[in-house]
Amino acid sequence: MKIQVQIYLPDQNQGTVWGYGTITLDQLLTFQIRILTCEKGAGIKEAFVSFPRRKQGERWEDLVIVEDSLRNQITEAVREAIQMEITKDLYLPPIEVVHLQVFPKGKKKFLVGEATIRVLGVTVKGILLKQGKYGVFCQMPQYYSEKKGYQDVIYSPSKRLRDAIFQTVLETYQERQKGVDMENERGKQEVLMALQGVGRLGIMMDPVFKLTAAGTILLIQHFARMYKEGLLNRREFQNFQEFAKLTEGNYQIINIPVGSWKELEKTGFVHQMEERGVRYVELPDLNQTDGLVQVAIYGEDQLKFQAWYDRFLMAEMKGGEHELQNLNHLTSGRTSIVSIPVEQKIDLLTDDFAVLQVNYSILPDLQVGDGEIQVVVANADLAKVEHWYRMYQEQCLSEGKEIPDFQTMDMGKYRETGVMKEEAYVDTSSEAIQKAVRKYEGQEPGELEQKVLKQEQSIRSMNNEQYQEFHNNPEFIEITINHETLVQESQLASSWDMERRGMFASRIPGTWGDGEQTLVLPTEQVFRTDDGKTYIGFVERKEKQLILNADGSMVPSEKRSTGERLYAERYEPVSRKFGKKESLQKNTAEKEMIQNVIKQAPSKVPTIPKKGI
Repeated sequence: MKIQVQIYLPDQNQGTVWGYGTITLDQLLTFQIRILTCEKGAGIKEAFVSFPRRKQGERWEDLVIVEDSLRNQITEAVREAIQMEITKDLYLPPIEVVHLQVFPKGKKKFLVGEATIRVLGVTVKGILLKQGKYGVFCQMPQYYSEKKGYQDVIYSPSKRLRDAIFQTVLETYQERQKGVDMENERGKQEVLMALQGVGRLGIMMDPVFKLTAAGTILLIQHFARMYKEGLLNRREFQNFQEFAKLTEGNYQIINIPVGSWKELEKTGFVHQMEERGVRYVELPDLNQTDGLVQVAIYGEDQLKFQAWYDRFLMAEMKGGEHELQNLNHLTSGRTSIVSIPVEQKIDLLTDDFAVLQVNYSILPDLQVGDGEIQVVVANADLAKVEHWYRMYQEQCLSEGKEIPDFQTMDMGKYRETGVMKEEAYVDTSSEAIQKAVRKYEGQEPGELEQKVLKQEQSIRSMNNEQYQEFHNNPEFIEITINHETLVQESQLASSWDMERRGMFASRIPGTWGDGEQTLVLPTEQVFRTDDGKTYIGFVERKEKQLILNADGSMVPSEKRSTGERLYAERYEPVSRKFGKKESLQKNTAEKEMIQNVIKQAPSKVPTIPKKGI
């Protein structure tokens, strides 16, 4: 009897339901099944196939009763289907770009190229390269259906293979463009970051998002909760996800002192950013009463943005005896910026400065709630302000409140007061937003926090059979990582954010202090040895590695080393002492690995972090 199985393994934990699907017998009879898990004692879980049932009063009865011999055949067929589903992304077939045509600029505005590839013995023509808002992207050949719209002529159910096809095509396209237009080349390098599918609530489970800078996951989580509560529309949610992918977490959140985005757009903001080539995304205004909106600016475009930002801030100066223009004319530009902790007592400052006859103007408050305001003061009156400040400082001390000593700042320091970390931005959320998303607190951290606490244990021993798989794979290079010198003494390696995302970080040998660099690997590519004193890591030979700077920012793609180059420059060859492992036959190891995957999978699934929220 021919048994066909269609199986679906959901990404999220669904209690005892591990998966579900259909069984078709001899292409004649189809019925539904579920794969359930049950406790067998001592924390051990076992999976079994469940057939359709219904509740009759207080008991359940079978609707589909399968004979024992057929049940065994179905169970085996389901096992094979699960095996294929779990392991389909473990290995990738070679992908060859047979032909790639680059279209001249201006001839076809959005269409920049067309490619033909060969994979798994199939040649696919008509893969289009299109220019999007954030760079070039790939599109498989399509046909039009009146019922379903545009559909791919050919597609892969494996996300990893889809991404690999697009990456291979785009890399070939970039090679063709080298030396023609350097600015264009930089844009195409960024395209590689936009290959993975975006706009899904499940984006937090995307492996690429494990690579984002600290804080990005927090924002995605917060926005996902707002979206679920109807406080954020889908386009706003998707915009940030796409931007975060593009920038690899290399962005700055900036406060702009304006009441709303509509008000800012009336100033020509969008047009001015386009003129300057500033890549950015408008962030949701989490508190519409604080007189600020937030924008995330791509790190490489900070200087372009600052030129506009400084002029905008100067134009927004208000209060004081003089407008900024008049103050500059009066002093011939000889002014200083002073930060004064009187955010809630501005009347005190204005009254006292009027008595002292201080020439000043109040700068826009770029960090509402920090207690500070910034004031431009004529240098001739600076001594008066300093004397007043010391008196105010003594008054605060007598009330049991300590404030910092008087000091001036330059425009750069003032500008920095408008820069926000992701956590601070989330904290600006109005009470209504905080109340709406508060219900999610404490739901998923259980699993996430447990993962953090067990991070060390999650790194497997060299005795694990998958170590041998990596060792035998010529696409990987083995490196040794000393726990004490490269992990414990690293500035970033033990960060909670890194561990939370299932990544292992270690300092790259020979890098220290401000020049320290951190190598980040998925935990599945790292193994323990020497009683935990040493780790064995595997880096992909031809792939550029994920490397962080000392401040946690990501090293740009074009400056990252391949695994091969990184190994040659920074790591010593690993001593290989395999003993019995060398004698293991590869096919035996593979069989054991597959069986292990199948046996362990049910117990692992419930610990997978939830997607999106």
